[in-house]
Amino acid sequence: ELVCVLDCAARSQELVLSGNILGVSSLREGCQIWSIETGERLCALPKSSALAISPDQLLVASVIDKVVQLSSVSSGEHVRSMESCSSATLYGLAFSPDGSTLAGRFGDSVVGLWNVKSGKVMDGWLEVMEGWRNIYPLRPDDKFIKGMSFSPDGEKIALARRDSFQLWSVRSCVLLH
Repeated sequence: ELVCVLDCAARSQELVLSGNILGVSSLREGCQIWSIETGERLCALPKSSALAISPDQLLVASVIDKVVQLSSVSSGEHVRSMESCSSATLYGLAFSPDGSTLAGRFGDSVVGLWNVKSGKVMDGWLEVMEGWRNIYPLRPDDKFIKGMSFSPDGEKIALARRDSFQLWSVRSCVLLH
């Protein structure tokens, strides 16, 4: 089955690795979650524009019909849907290092932060992002956030645009740099 994993990975749109768990996302075949140790497919999910696996390897976050959903890695069973925060397409997901926060980057330059346990958008975050879009308007050649990453302690999140980046405090919603 490992050959199948590698074959799927070669045709993937996105690969996500967390410990011994590999997530493979393909617009043709949907999302598949594999055990690297055994080569066994753990679960399959519908097509998704983004994919992330929690650090404890228990949850997979995916996007189905523009809704961020958490599912069990071992069964694919739905755990919870996250509160909506943008109608734009979601292009990336990332868990904080402790797995308590999920970040999503949208095509309208919004980054949503959710509490993983409650599924709710973190207080104040969307208002700050809306203000940031007004302060830093998008240029035609810089349409959306290109990447994002949490600091190792999960206290900060870096957001990359085409030729710049911002570093934000996750808790206080303050632009640090």
